Amino acid sequence: MFNTPGAIAVKKLALIVESIDFPGGGKRVALAFAKTLKKHYTVDLYTFRKINWDLIKKITPAFYTMPDNEFVISKFFGELDLRLPLFFAYKLLIKNWRISKLKLRDEYDLIINANGDMLMFPGDIIYIFYTTLFLDREIGKYRRFPWNLYIKPYSFIRDKMFKEYKKSISHSRIVTLSKYSQSLIQKHFGMPSIIIYPPIDLSLIEEAMKNNSCSGKERQVISIGRFSPEKELETALYVAKHMPDVRFILAGGVYSRKSRNYYLKLIKITKKLGLDNVKFLTNITDSEKINLLKQSSVYLSTRKNEHFGISIVEAMAAYNIPVVYKDGGQWSDIVEYGKYGYGFQNYEEAANAIYEALDRDCSYRKIIAESTKRFSFEKFSQDVYDLINSLK
Repeated sequence: MFNTPGAIAVKKLALIVESIDFPGGGKRVALAFAKTLKKHYTVDLYTFRKINWDLIKKITPAFYTMPDNEFVISKFFGELDLRLPLFFAYKLLIKNWRISKLKLRDEYDLIINANGDMLMFPGDIIYIFYTTLFLDREIGKYRRFPWNLYIKPYSFIRDKMFKEYKKSISHSRIVTLSKYSQSLIQKHFGMPSIIIYPPIDLSLIEEAMKNNSCSGKERQVISIGRFSPEKELETALYVAKHMPDVRFILAGGVYSRKSRNYYLKLIKITKKLGLDNVKFLTNITDSEKINLLKQSSVYLSTRKNEHFGISIVEAMAAYNIPVVYKDGGQWSDIVEYGKYGYGFQNYEEAANAIYEALDRDCSYRKIIAESTKRFSFEKFSQDVYDLINSLK
């Protein structure tokens, strides 16, 4: 039974998120806020682009929840995402300038900035896990010529904007999703934060695994996620080169031209390496994903500095042993530094970890599956209500 908010009598709630075009982990959390709070409050959603709710319903049916009202902050500024790719940093500043013009405090009892990445809009609760606003400090190329010239005006303007923004959120509660993200928020923003893990709907996976927990497992490694350069799926290909006797499945969504180009790049690398133990699957359904997880034995997470990794938890619920980079929230919060899986730092180490994981018995796999209960929707909802109750 949830302890619903009592300290604050909330009637209207504003939920702010830049977009939910391709609902990855962070965007699912925004949807989960809506699903949790709509049970008790009127939820108005503010975005920069109109949301394709049919796509949301198809990809994440468990978190499909229509808000009471939906407002597009600025269609023009939303369209900037689709153009001028070289000016990403300055588009970020323009969006932050535009959102700063919103005046919502008098209209709402509670405001949640649930973007995940930094949109400089004050809120009672601000959910952050990416620190793209400080890309000049995190991405090495911006410290080298000519990119250092490109980023210098951005850094100057950003610092001035953020100085004022930080004053406006002095009483806000900052929420994040892992120890890794928490450390970055402290580093860049100089602010404390609390961790609320993303909710993961495991009901379909748990039902599918009920009668065959460890049976039917093959010498198969799987990686799931949208085909996008930041996912670094090339890693799986170079690891597969070390393991010709093991099958690799790369499954993910292709929903944009950028995604399509990256997918084609991976195909070229596969051919160049002469791999015949790698299979690509695009835009799979939930039932297809579950079947793949039932067949597979190991889940390989290919991205460095991953803030969390919802697909990792889904795979663990299906008795797959995770093998992840020894960094980020995937290592600290999901695998817990090797308690529930393996870590690696290079291709050879990944291959050795996978071979070891393939030989683990059912007892260890069951321990891993049981550990995923930490990330239930019920736990997320209770944590959100507890947070609202703590607001002064």
